[in-house]
Amino acid sequence: MDLTRVVPVPLPKEPVVLWGLGLKDLIWLALGAIGDLVLWPHSGKPIAVHLVGIISLSGLSISMAMVRYQGLSIPAWGLLASRFFVSPKCYIPK
Repeated sequence: MDLTRVVPVPLPKEPVVLWGLGLKDLIWLALGAIGDLVLWPHSGKPIAVHLVGIISLSGLSISMAMVRYQGLSIPAWGLLASRFFVSPKCYIPK
C-alpha cells in the first residue's frame, strides 16, 4: 500500500523580486528615480544644488525601501503610528 502525503510548504508573505526587496519596496525606489528625473531639468540652480536635492531624494527613497526595524519597513511603522494617534483612547479618571 503506497501512501502519498502532501505537506504544505509555508511561503514567505511577500515574494522577493529584486535585490532582496519586494514589490512594495521597489515602488519606493521607482518613485525616487522618477522624482530625480523630474527635478533635474526644471530648475535654474547651480549643479551643487541639483546634486544635494537629488542625493537627498534618492537617500529618502532608498531608506523607505530598505530600512527595517523589527521586521517592518518605515511606511508600515508610519501607518501603525498614525492609526495609534487617531484611535480613541480611554483615560481612567482618578
